[in-house]
Amino acid sequence: MMPTCVVDLPALAGDAVRQSGVPAFAARVIGSGEHPPVSVTPARVLHVLTRLIESVTRSKAEAERTGVTIRIEPLTAPDGASMRLTVEPDGRSPAGDWPATSPENGARADAPCADCADLCRSLTAPHGGSFGIDHLADGGCRVWLTLPVSGDAAVDPSVPKHIHEQRRRLRLLVVEDNDINREILLRMLERSGYQVVSVADGRAAVEVVAAGGVDGALMDLHMPDMNGFEATRLIRSLAGSAGHTPVIALTADSVGAVRARAEEAGVDAFLAKPVNWQALVATLDRLAVPSSLKRDAEGLRAEAEKGAGGTVPDPLLDRQQIGQIADRVGSDRAAALNARLFGRMQSDLAGMRAAIAEGTLDRIGVLAHSAKGSCGMLGWCRCAAVLDRLQGLGGDASGTMVLISALESALDDTRLALDIRTER
Repeated sequence: MMPTCVVDLPALAGDAVRQSGVPAFAARVIGSGEHPPVSVTPARVLHVLTRLIESVTRSKAEAERTGVTIRIEPLTAPDGASMRLTVEPDGRSPAGDWPATSPENGARADAPCADCADLCRSLTAPHGGSFGIDHLADGGCRVWLTLPVSGDAAVDPSVPKHIHEQRRRLRLLVVEDNDINREILLRMLERSGYQVVSVADGRAAVEVVAAGGVDGALMDLHMPDMNGFEATRLIRSLAGSAGHTPVIALTADSVGAVRARAEEAGVDAFLAKPVNWQALVATLDRLAVPSSLKRDAEGLRAEAEKGAGGTVPDPLLDRQQIGQIADRVGSDRAAALNARLFGRMQSDLAGMRAAIAEGTLDRIGVLAHSAKGSCGMLGWCRCAAVLDRLQGLGGDASGTMVLISALESALDDTRLALDIRTER
């Protein structure tokens, strides 16, 4: 079963240009990513657009090739809203090195639009869309197709715009064998602003996560063929960032033994059905980080591990500073101070997330500044490094979300390291 996804059409069009072999200087993509959601199979859209681009840029003589324009625009009609994609030659003859024509790479040179109708039909028919082909005087063609806006196209108006923009960068995977439950989750997540992929079994889920680009998985635990426990174990065995994809278990069977088995398999959070929607969204906002920002987070961790100013001997804790504090105030008092700071940091994290929801990002800098000093005093150098970045980030909401997630991770690591140190 091929997954469907609420896609970013301009991004897919850009990918299609690259796959078509048409040089970047000869292509233009016109249209905003801020369009209503359209649920389609991304791989199919990419294939069709690639072939259409190849078709309209080829003519009988290679020297006559023209540039191509891909337009993406919303339409409103009595029978409902849709998105229109138009692929057309734009009359330019851009200078530059074009790739050589090959029969296996694109449409036939003697009939550039011969396959366009079949291609468009293969994409639009399953979704109730339409298409048209305009044959031009020079022998070329202009192709357009429409795709209906998916189900409940409107985004929940209660979601602040900046939160919606952050969620649009998250690609979530719904793994659910019950088609009704799957449809409910898909539509509700779309309405909350997320990109959503859905599959019906654990084996397909592992394949989708392994392919990359999934920022979080909502996993039903009891499914035929491969259940959610085994799928989560296999996801955890994947190399690279795919193996660290957040997995949220969703099940109607919430007894302690099931929860323990899920945690042993490697799930990050456990939610009982029927799903509390506010709890699910809060969990997603806490756990999921857009793939496009994961590299930034990894860079942050690497930077933090160098220590503050390159002088900290431990990537997580300044053990010399911790030792000095314990010597001067006593071990018990030092432990009490650490406990107080943990409590304050949890409160500060809640305040930072509230500031994001309210759009008052300047408040985060104030909280980060105060906490950074305390972390530095107690030798929590990784937390201090993350807070330093938070303090200087300004109004970048997406970057702030990444750093808050990194701060939570650093805080957990710090707590564990200090607990181990105390046990010794």
